[in-house]
Amino acid sequence: MRSEIYVCLAYLYKFTVEDYRQMANETIKVGFIGAGANTALRHIPGLRAQQGVELVGVANRSIESSQIASDKYEIGEAYPTWLDLLEDPNIDAVCIGTGSVRTQCSGRN
Repeated sequence: MRSEIYVCLAYLYKFTVEDYRQMANETIKVGFIGAGANTALRHIPGLRAQQGVELVGVANRSIESSQIASDKYEIGEAYPTWLDLLEDPNIDAVCIGTGSVRTQCSGRN
């Protein structure tokens, strides 16, 4: 899975081979937007099982819901909104586990 992430990044951002080698030795810090059933059953365990991946934050519909998910799944910080999570410079990648954010990001709201 980790190599698939790098292939995707290399394609999107035109990374060089040297960039790829440097990234292979770094930890990817992942944040979650939405921590519902699919995220809890698939994404969190799958990413947690990967070497070099750290789960660092979660944003749900409210700060209270974010805190519950953060505590339950042992995911770093709880964010009040998904925008706050996206603006955190310490997060390298985001797993979007909710349809409402995908709709907003695509302009179909």
